[in-house]
Amino acid sequence: MAYNLTNVSSAGNIFEITKSINVLTGNLWANMILFIVFIVIFIFSARENMKTRFLISSFVLSFVAVLFHFLQLTNIQSLILPIIMLLISLFVKIFVDA
Repeated sequence: MAYNLTNVSSAGNIFEITKSINVLTGNLWANMILFIVFIVIFIFSARENMKTRFLISSFVLSFVAVLFHFLQLTNIQSLILPIIMLLISLFVKIFVDA
């Protein structure tokens, strides 16, 4: 799919460019950044076990999702999913035996 990026080129700084691209793609740009953050943190925490890796990744993802929501880059659905992932991973880490 091709996007018309004429308004993006007139943006003054990197935040305006990001916000314009995010509006053009219907929040897909910010959601992909959130997904990439989760995958990168998950991969780089390879020395930990799977439960801890998922907990660390979902915690960082929740923090970044809240930041993106306050910057108005994502909608409320993109904020709720990482928080649910964090609560599930915290529950599994605390209550499920190894």
